[in-house]
Amino acid sequence: MKRIIAALTLATLFVFPTYAQTVLKEGEIIFGAEWQLPPGAPEGLNESLPKEISSFYKGTKTYSKIAIEVMGQETVVRVFMDNDPLQSTLLMDMMGQKFGIRTSTEDFKKIYDTLKVEFEYLKEYKDIIGYKSQKVMMNNKSTNEQSEMWVTEQLSLPANQYTMYFKGLKGVPLEFNQTQNGMKIKLIAKKLIEKTLPDDLFAVPDGYQVISLEEALKMGFQN
Repeated sequence: MKRIIAALTLATLFVFPTYAQTVLKEGEIIFGAEWQLPPGAPEGLNESLPKEISSFYKGTKTYSKIAIEVMGQETVVRVFMDNDPLQSTLLMDMMGQKFGIRTSTEDFKKIYDTLKVEFEYLKEYKDIIGYKSQKVMMNNKSTNEQSEMWVTEQLSLPANQYTMYFKGLKGVPLEFNQTQNGMKIKLIAKKLIEKTLPDDLFAVPDGYQVISLEEALKMGFQN
């Protein structure tokens, strides 16, 4: 179950670098989600996984949420991010427990220093939600893994912590594949909505036992 939660966390956290022409300062982007589960995953989990994932943006802040139900137990993963200063809080409601992980600016710097990624831009294009998108292959030199994405330079979204995974990428990914702990996910942008959002949507709620990223890694949580 831990690797399932880690993969859900990845999907929730995945947001994008800032570039280009249309700038989304406040609003929502909705992605379609296709999942491929690892061997040994709980029976019926695929049916409970969300077919859409939304991320909300306002100024320097972002917020995302995923909720699933397995064997009658609901798990909710929320991620709050602020880019000024760069920090995030991941909250999980799972099996009656409410806990969280806080990632600091220094934590992000350490993560970035370990990354070794390269991008290959191919001469293939398609339209995604009205934006011309180019096919790009991302090569992770640390894991020897390769993933496909479709990127547009016609859109700018507020940055989030996974921007560092795309350091140097020219554009915003609107379709991409990722693998985390054996779980594969494909996200495809379906709709972008510019709208006014309430400030309290981006406020981290009370009532959670929040620990640092360093403490979480010592306990065996994989980011």
